[in-house]
Amino acid sequence: MSIEVRCSRGLRDFVLKNIYSSRKITIVSPWISEETAKMLIDLTSVGVKVSLITTNDPLPSHVKGLSM
Repeated sequence: MSIEVRCSRGLRDFVLKNIYSSRKITIVSPWISEETAKMLIDLTSVGVKVSLITTNDPLPSHVKGLSM
């Protein structure tokens, strides 16, 4: 198994490039946007197993993402 750790600029492009070729993904993020939530839902509909670890932060955009 290969593990690659990334942070900083370009992270979104790195994730999107790799996420669509995966069968199982785990996302660990303090917040989730509505756009990201929709993407994760779409991935599950094509058989990708998605695990999401996040906070219970009352930030409005985070709450909206989690209510998808």
